[in-house]
Amino acid sequence: MQKIAVANHKGGVGKTTTAVCLAAALIERERSVLLVDLDEQGSASEWLANQRERAGAELAAAILHGGSLADLVQETPCGVDLVATNELFHSFHVEAQSEPGAEQLLREAIRALPPRWDYLIFDCPPSLNIATVSALVASDYLLVPVETKFLSLRPLARIFQLFASVQRRLNPDLRLAGVLASKVRGGTRHCAEVVDRLRQRFGEAVFKTVIRDSIRVGEAPGHGKGVTLYDPGGLGATDFRALAGEFEERLAEEVPAKARLKKENPRRVAHG
Repeated sequence: MQKIAVANHKGGVGKTTTAVCLAAALIERERSVLLVDLDEQGSASEWLANQRERAGAELAAAILHGGSLADLVQETPCGVDLVATNELFHSFHVEAQSEPGAEQLLREAIRALPPRWDYLIFDCPPSLNIATVSALVASDYLLVPVETKFLSLRPLARIFQLFASVQRRLNPDLRLAGVLASKVRGGTRHCAEVVDRLRQRFGEAVFKTVIRDSIRVGEAPGHGKGVTLYDPGGLGATDFRALAGEFEERLAEEVPAKARLKKENPRRVAHG
């Protein structure tokens, strides 16, 4: 099971949209996907399912006290399995402050899950709090959505500082899946310039696929579906299908490379 944290320090960049619609597009490719909602706003949970009243408290308790995440998994109409949350997940942040090694607890809980899924996707909160750190510690890859506005570029430094710190100290196998340009308005010079800057700064780490701004993508949550199901022939569906394909190609290239590194030079891997 490949574990991916979808994260960015800035809100409103298309993080939850990316997590949900990528998951749905992977389901369309006949992959099994578990989405774990770590954002106490619960947007992904509200999008995909009817939230249990105490979903956030149940998730916090399972992580902090060794409960079973498998017992919290619920099926959704679009085929994505979900561990939901809500505002009660705030209790995790409060209790984790006094828990030694709290950033390791989510990884331990994930390791106890049965091997039922090809992918596990974390929808992280729009902040660099203990939930985001925990997701990076538990993940194999980080995927960073970026809204194509100049004001979205500067906050990128903080998520990559955290990425480097976690990779160095807590999870040396963490890798960057890619930087994703989202909410791209076709034909606008501003968006094109932001995408160019992203490619200049991050090179091949930026996905070739961009997610174009689409009214249908914005409507999809109201119907409980990823955009590939809600508007199968639209721009958003086309973009997320392309993203799913490129995403899987990247991981297929990276996994053998990681295996070779471990075999040939374990010290290099151990030190990131």
